[in-house]
Amino acid sequence: MGLLNAVGRALGRRAALKDMKASPFREACSLAISQKLADTKLRDHWSADAVERIAGWLWQECLGIEAHENPRARCRYLLVDQTLARSRFEVLIMEPASDKNVTGFVGTQGITGKLHAHIDEIFRADEELRDLTGLPLREVDWQAANDAAVIMMWKTYWISSVFNVARVALHDNAADDERDWYKPFFHSACVASEHFTRQKAGMPSAIGDDADGMVALAYHSFMEFTLSEAPSPLKAWRDHYRDWIDAGRLKPPFGAD
Repeated sequence: MGLLNAVGRALGRRAALKDMKASPFREACSLAISQKLADTKLRDHWSADAVERIAGWLWQECLGIEAHENPRARCRYLLVDQTLARSRFEVLIMEPASDKNVTGFVGTQGITGKLHAHIDEIFRADEELRDLTGLPLREVDWQAANDAAVIMMWKTYWISSVFNVARVALHDNAADDERDWYKPFFHSACVASEHFTRQKAGMPSAIGDDADGMVALAYHSFMEFTLSEAPSPLKAWRDHYRDWIDAGRLKPPFGAD
């Protein structure tokens, strides 16, 4: 396992195993690093050393969360950062077909699954994305853009999923999917990512009657509630936009908290 190799070089394999099981939090995080990696195909594209470097970094970040004066706040910060990164690539590879709608978000307000067909155009319009391919502008085709987006999605999925396991281990509002705040936050991040991607690529908004972009910004603002001290960022966000939700201007696909 990459984590054992990375941490083991510093502590010794037996000591590393003992360290990983020193608390329920550490055990949950160490298992997540391995299990969430297995959900991806990063090992097919990265060297063993590259995988181990990320695994070792993740383990150190988890230890940092545990040792922080405010573990929940530190965990939320890391989780928000990586979820925003993940959402940027998720919306690029989502597709309308039901068997490919892995997140279940396609068809909800602001998420179309239609960016994938234009991923090469989007990469060419965004220098930061284009740099991920390592190719000059004229050579960025659909396949190169798709390959880069998929690998970055796996990477950010792996990292954000580990931090989400850490959050649950900290008992940070970890209830069921309908009332826990993480899935609604991830959805909101995806809405905002599709909106900003469309803006940069010169494409029309995916949200009807949102010419000023205020609905997309309302979804984007979920981040602020997540980074606050609110016990439930979902409840705090919904309460803030209660009038918009009741009027049907904002249509989050999750039940009231």
